[in-house]
Amino acid sequence: PGLYVINLLPNDFLVSIYGYGNWDKDFLQIRREGNLWVEVKPQPYKPSRGRLFLKKSATFRYLYQNLSLKDGIPSFAELFKRKSLEEEFQMNINVKEAVKDLELIRDVARYLFSKLLQELPDNRKLLLVMDANRHAIYAGKDPRKETVDSVMSAVAEEADDLAIPVLDLTEAFISDFRTHHERFDSPHDYHWNSRGHMVVGRAIADFFYRNHWCEVKLLERGV
Repeated sequence: PGLYVINLLPNDFLVSIYGYGNWDKDFLQIRREGNLWVEVKPQPYKPSRGRLFLKKSATFRYLYQNLSLKDGIPSFAELFKRKSLEEEFQMNINVKEAVKDLELIRDVARYLFSKLLQELPDNRKLLLVMDANRHAIYAGKDPRKETVDSVMSAVAEEADDLAIPVLDLTEAFISDFRTHHERFDSPHDYHWNSRGHMVVGRAIADFFYRNHWCEVKLLERGV
């Protein structure tokens, strides 16, 4: 492909460093050794027999999802997520912890973005897409005044220092929500639903056209 688009979330960096929720070690992590970052290769996913049984159990899925036991009973939640008692989370990260580790996040972002540029083929373009704080938008707050924005801004600054363009989706989501008052999340988690994907797709297509990364105005073709 001639264009590479990578979506970024603020929790990507802390998860890569600390491995929250990565019990099976099945995704790439980054470890600090002296002044260097070392990549820890993921292991093939091998779920335990107990987890396989629970995942295949319709009864368990009904109790866990439909009756919201994952929220009401801490022991159920502990099977699937990291403990988060009395912690303030924004965009799926503990913002107090993230602010404390801001320089660490900057450093690992610089490392990862530099690696992307090294691997980028000649005459190819790279775009980083930064998700918006959608919960703040729904609440009528300014996402840029929320604590998590310091993490987003730090990551964007590291990309800018390496001349990597960053598309911030905040304005696109704010504008659409003001007009249509429809949420952008899946009913099950924080991933985009069909409307979220539409807004993101339009924002990316518009960026391509405005920056002459494509010859045809994709939005006029209904993309």
